[in-house]
Amino acid sequence: MRAVLLTYDNKIKNGNYIFVAKSSIKDRNFIELKKDFDFAIKRLELLK
Repeated sequence: MRAVLLTYDNKIKNGNYIFVAKSSIKDRNFIELKKDFDFAIKRLELLK
C-alpha cells in the first residue's frame, strides 16, 4: 500500500488522509491496488 501511495507523490492535493484497508488487501497485487487507488482518488477529486 505504501508503494502505491508513493506513485502519487506531488499529485495529490495537500491535506490529511486516512486510508483504511481490509485484511483482504494482502491478496491483491500492485496493479490491482493501483487500479483501485486510481478509481478512488479520481472519484474523490484529490488530484491537483
